[in-house]
Amino acid sequence: MEKPTGVPLDLLDPILKNVINVSEVSRTEKLSEILDSYANKQNNDIYTIQNTDNKQARGIVVDLDYFLELIYFKRLVEESAAVSVDPAALDSFKKTATAKVDEAADKLEPTHDDLADIMKIAEIEL
Repeated sequence: MEKPTGVPLDLLDPILKNVINVSEVSRTEKLSEILDSYANKQNNDIYTIQNTDNKQARGIVVDLDYFLELIYFKRLVEESAAVSVDPAALDSFKKTATAKVDEAADKLEPTHDDLADIMKIAEIEL
């Protein structure tokens, strides 16, 4: 089996397609709209929530049923004796994928209210 030499763009497309600034989620009904889109049917849409001030502060919102399906496939691959993953290739894949998400996040427009919104969210969760 050949080692992957780069990140296939078709794997990143779903992640890069819907990159959303955290302030957009906190100031609008966007999160509610996303969750409603998952109601009563499996939806494969993936949303990347990104803090424009801290590129390491990001996460994915995904339909729970779809996520469970992905975990199941991951477990099947891990349990397969015929498949081995080169740690260096996996690390390279992660770095390239992270760089692509960073590029998409750079296109987001931060606003002066982002820090205030983040502080409000933190206070609510404490």
